[in-house]
Amino acid sequence: MNIQKKIFFCKQCGNVIYGYQHDKHICCNQEMCISEIDPSQYFNGNTPTKDWKDLVRTDLVKQGELTNKTLKRYYKDQEKLLIKKQNDEWKEKVFEIENRNKKTINNANHTLNPTPSAPVVTCPYCHSTNTKKISAGHRWLSTGLFGLASSDLGKQWKCADCGSKF
Repeated sequence: MNIQKKIFFCKQCGNVIYGYQHDKHICCNQEMCISEIDPSQYFNGNTPTKDWKDLVRTDLVKQGELTNKTLKRYYKDQEKLLIKKQNDEWKEKVFEIENRNKKTINNANHTLNPTPSAPVVTCPYCHSTNTKKISAGHRWLSTGLFGLASSDLGKQWKCADCGSKF
C-alpha cells in the first residue's frame, strides 16, 4: 500500500509541513489545509530541497490558497523569532563571559590578596603571643570607675602571661 504524503499549510500563520498527522496546527490551533501542490517538485526522493518551504509558500500565494498578508506576517514573525533567538544567544554568551570574568577576578584576588589570618599580637615585655584584646566596654567601664587613673586608658591589649597592658 503506497500512501502519498501531502503538503499541509496553515492559513493563519503560513507554516508549511510535509506529511502532517494532526487535524489542527499545534502552534495556532487552526485547521491544517491540504495543498494540491505535488510535493515531488520540492523533494529529491525523501530529501527536501534547501528552501522548499519558501517555494511552497510562494506557489500557495500564486494559486490563491495563501494570502500575501499571511505570507508577510509569517516572515515578520520569523524575523522576530530569529532576532529573539540571536538576543537570547547573545545574552547567554554575555552571561558566560561575565561568570568567567568573575571567577578569574576572584581567583586573582585570592592569589594576590590571600585572606589574612587573625592578627598575632606579641607582648612587648615578655614576647608571649598569649594576648587578649581589651574590649571597648571594659575600657569604658574602667574609665567610668577610676577616671583618668584607669590603667586601661589608651591600652588595647593585655598579656595573659605577665599581665602587662599595652
